[in-house]
Amino acid sequence: MHLSGYEFNREKLFLRFNGLNHKFMKKNFTKSNEDKEYLEKKYKLFELYQDEFLFRSYYAYSILKRMRLLKETALKAQFEGLRSQFKITDEKEILYSSFMTREYIYFVMPFLNTIFILQDRIMTLLSEFLNIQDKYDKLPKYYYDYKKKINKIFPLFPKPIQTLLINYWEKHGNFIRQYRNLDQHQYQLYYHSFYRLKPKEEYVLYLPDKITRNMGLHEITYKKKIIALDFFEKEFRAFHDFVENMLKQIKVQPYEIKPGSSFSPLERLVNYKNGDILSTMIIGNEALIFRMSNENKPDSEAKSLTIQKVRNNITSFKWEFK
Repeated sequence: MHLSGYEFNREKLFLRFNGLNHKFMKKNFTKSNEDKEYLEKKYKLFELYQDEFLFRSYYAYSILKRMRLLKETALKAQFEGLRSQFKITDEKEILYSSFMTREYIYFVMPFLNTIFILQDRIMTLLSEFLNIQDKYDKLPKYYYDYKKKINKIFPLFPKPIQTLLINYWEKHGNFIRQYRNLDQHQYQLYYHSFYRLKPKEEYVLYLPDKITRNMGLHEITYKKKIIALDFFEKEFRAFHDFVENMLKQIKVQPYEIKPGSSFSPLERLVNYKNGDILSTMIIGNEALIFRMSNENKPDSEAKSLTIQKVRNNITSFKWEFK
């Protein structure tokens, strides 16, 4: 099981989404259908989409955890070490830049891009699940064509899902996407980096108040003091709730992510026909080593599987700040 399984189970994140796979199987394989080969291919593609979605969801989640950890440990300690030298009077914040603030800022664009991708992927998955996408060509490569495609099939989604999508987009999705587009296509969001002193001492990266298409740099304001990390955490939760609520509408039940439902296409190993293959899965202080063997018969499917459990001594690493 991917590490996200443990953390998502503990935090109860995307469990209904994880149940989508079970619902898909029940929906398609419990009824008689002559085209089993087509269904199997469709299921494998659906499973690949789902695994990718969970992987990217965890990536966004882990970025936020790292930003929070960096802010509340290294950046806080760095500032406290310098505080006595600032001769602070009535300042509310200090323009603050260091190599550690750059480490922090490096996470901004990956997070925005990941949410951008997830917003698109969930509609792809849902349309596949509801057999909507089958009525049209494959999703196009470019975003603007994709947007036209989604607008075209939008009326085919159930009304409750349409309502949830509109509400999410108007209150959350559109705003975080605008930040991503500004950063991606016009200029960076990294100009307002401060150590705030009042009302709470903390490192902050501010986001622009409002974004309009093709706005100039001189038009950007920061009067609302939108703290990037707080905003990102709120938007990640809003996206999660949007996804889970949509799936609740189509009666998908939550399932914990279990060992064996990892984000790797393990079943490919079962059909491996070119000798032995080794695979390993490292969980905490243990490593599971799998060996698939076809018993030296190149044209046969895998005949045996051996599993070995060994100790793993490297369980984590830390960036060294000096």
